[in-house]
Amino acid sequence: METKSSIARIVWSLTYITLVVIALRFAIAGPLHVRAAPQGQRKVVEEAFTVNPQIRVTKLKIANTPRNFKEEFDETDDWPRRLSLEIENISAKPIVYLQINLNFPETRLSGNLMSYPIRYGVRPGYTDPSSNQPLRLMPGDKLEISVNDHYEKLERFLRTRHTMNQINKAQLEVGFIIFDDGTAWAGDFLRPDPTKPGSYVPFSPTPL
Repeated sequence: METKSSIARIVWSLTYITLVVIALRFAIAGPLHVRAAPQGQRKVVEEAFTVNPQIRVTKLKIANTPRNFKEEFDETDDWPRRLSLEIENISAKPIVYLQINLNFPETRLSGNLMSYPIRYGVRPGYTDPSSNQPLRLMPGDKLEISVNDHYEKLERFLRTRHTMNQINKAQLEVGFIIFDDGTAWAGDFLRPDPTKPGSYVPFSPTPL
């Protein structure tokens, strides 16, 4: 009986020590595991490549923090709301209409690229009751653009295919520019097509 009792005490002691070791390991590893837990994917804003650009982005901010293109940062799911930028007209002519596209590359997972246009000014030849206020951005002038002014429509647009926690990357693209002389730019210089009102055709401007 005494031998069995001794064996039982030894087994109990080993079990107790094992439980204590396991408890200590969890106590130590627990906080480390929390610290090492993967965070939400970081956000980033890129600038689309442009040939012969006519405007330049002079400032990019998330909330009140200046950022650089391709710089990763942490933000909440509604981070596009806090995106703002300043652009400068670096062309030789006043700009009367401007379209900036916000492209979301991750949406290609569900189909075509989703691109949201932000427009300023009035496009000649278009009669839209919801038209923007007239724009006249002179050479060297700058314009502040805040995505917060467009966020509700942008969010509804993206939610047709994606939740906001799936949107971690945005790309800024200059989509279309119209100058005060009627010519335009969309990667190439354009002029009105005389055979199709509202349409444009490429041309080579005379060097200044």
